[in-house]
Amino acid sequence: MIYRILSFTVIYSIPMRKFLAGLIIPFFIMIAGCSHQIPTEKSEVKKVKISILPIYSLPLMTQRFIPLINYLSETTGYKIEYVSTLSYETYLVTLESVKVDIGYQNPFIYVILAKTKRAWPLVKAIDFNGYSGSRGIIITHISSGIKNILNLRGKKVMVNSRKDECGYIAQASLCMQNGLNPEKDLIVILARNQDEVISKVYQQKVDAGFVREDILSAVKDKMDLKKIKIIAYTESFPNWCFAAFSHTNRDVAEKIKQALLKLNKNNPDHYKILEKAKISGFVEASDIDYEIIREKAKMLKVPF
Repeated sequence: MIYRILSFTVIYSIPMRKFLAGLIIPFFIMIAGCSHQIPTEKSEVKKVKISILPIYSLPLMTQRFIPLINYLSETTGYKIEYVSTLSYETYLVTLESVKVDIGYQNPFIYVILAKTKRAWPLVKAIDFNGYSGSRGIIITHISSGIKNILNLRGKKVMVNSRKDECGYIAQASLCMQNGLNPEKDLIVILARNQDEVISKVYQQKVDAGFVREDILSAVKDKMDLKKIKIIAYTESFPNWCFAAFSHTNRDVAEKIKQALLKLNKNNPDHYKILEKAKISGFVEASDIDYEIIREKAKMLKVPF
């Protein structure tokens, strides 16, 4: 399979379970990327574009979420196009330029989309412990000499985006509670994704990093995590949500929602999909679930 990257966006078109054998696979360039399309037995299959905020590197994002995209295609009967962006900064632009129908993103990005694109949440994720919330952590190298949050004053701290609730907002809020202004007392350095944050901390290129708690398990095969120390945990925030937008067909949104709610970790086939995505399922979500994010953003003066 060939993928091309244009304008920092890649569009993967996910095949249905069956396709017509012997036909030439057409490739064509779209405005924001490349779509790999495989003809199916259904002539008028509805095309639905789904994008996922790139918390991880592109290879890891593909590994984690393509099984879920395949499931949605097979369950709904839609031709799902997975629109992948390479960074937090291009995600919002891509949603607009490619007219994505459904997005899966962190709570803060959802809050922005609720305001700018009249987004509404369909479902939110449940982690493997059964919680619909997640925490952020502050990490450092075991040789850094940093023992607590107060030791971060004047230090280089890497984050992947100021728009990440458990990769910046949660930790910044915790710093404020401990008398540190993250924008004045820390030297904040931006990374491309959370993989890079951990990698730079591990290599001692920066003094500390802000990441989600569950990201450590995603990189455990890449580095010796015994050299990474957690110095603080944040409070819990709502998990990521799938959301639809003002232009999204309501029937499409509902069908995607029901397919996600049907995922059951006790079903062996579903478990494989969920395990890859590092979640145990989904529950219904409402906008009020994310009010805490708006409150924290206002406190930190982070625009949304």
